[in-house]
Amino acid sequence: MASIFGDESADEKAQTVFAVAGILGFDWQWNMAVKDWLEITKGEQFHAAEWESKYAKHPDKTKHRERLESYKQLTRVVRLSGMRGWGVGVDLAAFRSAFPGVTQDAAYHKCFIEVADRLLREAEKFGYQDLKFTFDNRQGQGTTGLLYDYISNCEEWTDALSFADEISFGNRRNPRIQMADLVARETMKGFERHLKGFTFRKSLVALASSNYRFQFDYFTGDYFAQWKAKLPEMEKATGLYASEYFAWLQKKKMQHNLNSELRYLIWHDAKALKEKNGAQE
Repeated sequence: MASIFGDESADEKAQTVFAVAGILGFDWQWNMAVKDWLEITKGEQFHAAEWESKYAKHPDKTKHRERLESYKQLTRVVRLSGMRGWGVGVDLAAFRSAFPGVTQDAAYHKCFIEVADRLLREAEKFGYQDLKFTFDNRQGQGTTGLLYDYISNCEEWTDALSFADEISFGNRRNPRIQMADLVARETMKGFERHLKGFTFRKSLVALASSNYRFQFDYFTGDYFAQWKAKLPEMEKATGLYASEYFAWLQKKKMQHNLNSELRYLIWHDAKALKEKNGAQE
């Protein structure tokens, strides 16, 4: 059995960078990592955004130094766990500039799909099976569930991998979610510092130097500009035309939003499969 645990992270005002990260591991790897993790946190709930800064202004400076050292040790637990991880970040300003009508949820689901895709490729390459997805429950569960249904029924993956029936959602009391939170924050902070021209944090460098077990990818303005320019070509290649989508919305009496787009994508694929099977009969 193997599991993927994931979480997201954004800058303080959620205006600059958004990131999602996931960690893939066999159950025995997770169990060993959790044991080491709890020894360091001593049962205290880990929130990556707060852990380092909790004692930053405390008059006893040793408390802050101890906190920073424990963060370093927790990073080491993840790095040496033998598990694999991916973090994906989006430049929110560039995303909004290219697609003014998108919502913040779109950035989350873009990152979710990209992380899932990368981890599934890792799973296929290294022999992970019986995959179970568990993500933090702060983001919209309904649409994420639709995305998971789409992924877990995609022939590209089901031919090589087996999935749990549905995605699960956890909370920060779960040490596995906490580990994913650490990687998500390092993904976000790394991208934020990159955009500002600063050097990467030592904790991110430590994860990235784990013999390609933890990898990171960032989507910048150039990516979204190219993505937007290719939309007409993609419509022609896939048959997913905006005119047909909006006609479908009107017929179904639905509003245009990300949830509707996902439902349309699933409907379109089912329609194409039905037509393909009909042609073969």
